[in-house]
Amino acid sequence: PDTTGVRYLRQGSWAPRLCRIVSLGRTPLTELEANAVIQALEDEWPSGGYRFMTRNCCHFSQEMCRRLKVGPIPDKVLRLDLYASSEVVDIVKDGKELM
Repeated sequence: PDTTGVRYLRQGSWAPRLCRIVSLGRTPLTELEANAVIQALEDEWPSGGYRFMTRNCCHFSQEMCRRLKVGPIPDKVLRLDLYASSEVVDIVKDGKELM
């Protein structure tokens, strides 16, 4: 069984060199509704489903914001995967993205 790719982290703990915080607004959902969204995403985003260019943290964030009815995520954040294009070449060469 695959485990979830969703992790609960404090702001800035995963990327300590955070450039800036972007406010996406407040969700109109209740705390219970927001927790239900996160629990559903845990099931729908298993760690084994990660794909560098097509199903990564940017895509997850975009989906989470859509369901929480906030956002949108700025385009330059959604394109972070393209900025790492040299890494993509190595991943594809190693066959990791071709699974």
